Amino acid sequence: MIDLARRPHVFVSTGSTSADVLASALLAELRGRGNLGSVTGIGGAPLVEQGVRVLFDTTANSAVGFAAAMVEFRSQFAAILSAMRGVARHLRQARPDLVLLVDNPGYNLRLLEKAHACRLPTLYFVPPELWGLFTRQARWLARTADQVVPIFDADAAAYQRWGRDVRWLGHPVIDLLAAQPRPPALGTTPLTVGLFPGSRRAEVLELLPVMRAAALRVAQVHPEVRFILASATDRTDVLIAQDLPRWEVGVEVVRRRAWDVLSRCHALLTCSGTATLEAAVLGVPMVVMYRLRYALDRWLNRLLIPKCFFALPNIVAERAIVPELRLEEAEPIGASNHLLALLEPGPRRTTMLADLAEVTRRLGPPGSIARIADLIEARLGVRRADRGGA
Repeated sequence: MIDLARRPHVFVSTGSTSADVLASALLAELRGRGNLGSVTGIGGAPLVEQGVRVLFDTTANSAVGFAAAMVEFRSQFAAILSAMRGVARHLRQARPDLVLLVDNPGYNLRLLEKAHACRLPTLYFVPPELWGLFTRQARWLARTADQVVPIFDADAAAYQRWGRDVRWLGHPVIDLLAAQPRPPALGTTPLTVGLFPGSRRAEVLELLPVMRAAALRVAQVHPEVRFILASATDRTDVLIAQDLPRWEVGVEVVRRRAWDVLSRCHALLTCSGTATLEAAVLGVPMVVMYRLRYALDRWLNRLLIPKCFFALPNIVAERAIVPELRLEEAEPIGASNHLLALLEPGPRRTTMLADLAEVTRRLGPPGSIARIADLIEARLGVRRADRGGA
């Protein structure tokens, strides 16, 4: 039983910028209710801003692709090994009241195993999409975690085949963007294109040259167009600064304000990832790219991953509503042609905006963060302080 004379201690583990954002919003909701005690974990700067004592920054090592992950892992092998040993020791000695795992199967499947061995309560928030796991892994995750909270209805239905307690409570992005201004309509301001190369080093290095060349082609047709390049982390700041001297068009670099960038854009050229879903909710037409830096990853992608959707709006809609440019298809000519079509009034832009609105409806009603916080408080055995405390 949890000692209700004190506020519960939570351990949280993320592994990417998007996971940090989701975990931070959830922790802010719990702390605002007055029943959250100390929080320790592994993750990035957004967790630190929420008062989390971060044992190790996992976001610096995130990568897309097996080879890219191995390169990042090798570069910090000693630090990662030491950190994981420290996390295991912390779980054994501190015995947190809840281990909250958010996305990032690379770290979190291992931490789930350790927490389960210590008989600690676990909640896996944003388990990986099933195509990213072997069936045996997915079944083990669903049966090992005390609670599993997917953010997509389709994933929840799949995990429920194996899990003891799997619940879909909606997608937090609806709440996170509720107060964010919507983007301008065509003709109301100078044409503005957002460029989102991602937050992972290999991803940024692969996509920046394509975006640079595509921007030049768009500017040749629309000389008045403005370009905004979104930088997600300190690490991407450095990579973008190194690439800027090669740009032949003017570009504004905005750091750590992705939602503000989306609210200013008429169209978006972006990596695959959370930004695509945020753009869908705000109603920004987009072109989505996916490239892998290493030949081994490209070969594995063709061999092991079927020709399925990788852009989140298409996954949610279960059909192609935004252009997907994969591997060799992600080149400047194709990207710029798709962008130019979206920067003109017409059926392509109108249809995409209607489809993005349908995606938003499929993400569930507002209040997801509050519902997940309710679930965590029930797991911790506490009630909201404004209802009388624990």
